[in-house]
Amino acid sequence: VLTMTIAFHKPALSPRQASLRRLARSRSFQIGAAIVLAIVLVALLADLLAPFDPLRSNARMRLTPPNATHWFGTDHFGRDILSRVMVGARISLSIGAATVLLTGLFGTVIGAVAGFFPRFDNPIMRLMDALMAFPSIVLAMVVSAVLGASLTNVVIALSIATMPHTARIVRASVLVARELDYVEAARSLG
Repeated sequence: VLTMTIAFHKPALSPRQASLRRLARSRSFQIGAAIVLAIVLVALLADLLAPFDPLRSNARMRLTPPNATHWFGTDHFGRDILSRVMVGARISLSIGAATVLLTGLFGTVIGAVAGFFPRFDNPIMRLMDALMAFPSIVLAMVVSAVLGASLTNVVIALSIATMPHTARIVRASVLVARELDYVEAARSLG
């Protein structure tokens, strides 16, 4: 009796695919992703999910403690706090996303310029050090006060306050990459 064994070989995963697979199997990643997804869904569907109008005030219900009707209680105008939190999540998420985008973009460009061009390294990094010397929240409040009160200015202020950290990390990575053999070989070839 002849038996044939057919072996199916799975193609080897790239390091990126292997990392993503390990991340997807991580229990803490799954829990964190579920929480973030739930917050985003609540923010997007706040108009449908909010139990009360977040702007409607009721003077008789002011400062009500949490109960079966108002799960988070009411504020000093009698507005439902849970409804206000749900609707306010949109603004918070949009400010956070815009701040991360601007910080990543400008921090990466500034760090890459500082790391790649030695002539600009010292002045740029001294400016980043000066920005890092202030507490982030104080710096953001000062920038916001100078620019005025608006959501755009809040995003700009928070980006300026957090950008030095990104710039320093990118600069360090560029300094390491600049000295690698393949970069030196490319320089020697012109």
